[in-house]
Amino acid sequence: MEGDTWRRDVDYVAVRRVVDNDLPLPVLQPKEQRVAAELIFQAEVDDKDAARRLGISERTVARWREAAADVVA
Repeated sequence: MEGDTWRRDVDYVAVRRVVDNDLPLPVLQPKEQRVAAELIFQAEVDDKDAARRLGISERTVARWREAAADVVA
């Protein structure tokens, strides 16, 4: 079952709150982290702030950003 604000295990309200840095930040599930990361990369948020928002390491952010750039290139 899916709702208006979530689909395939992704709560888009939670994702948007993280992307917008709307405190307190929700804890995202792995799929939600990846969706939010893509949007954060588009917004050109630095790795340190992205890691804080996503609840992951800066190294993971850097790897995900590099992988996203490889897909675009």
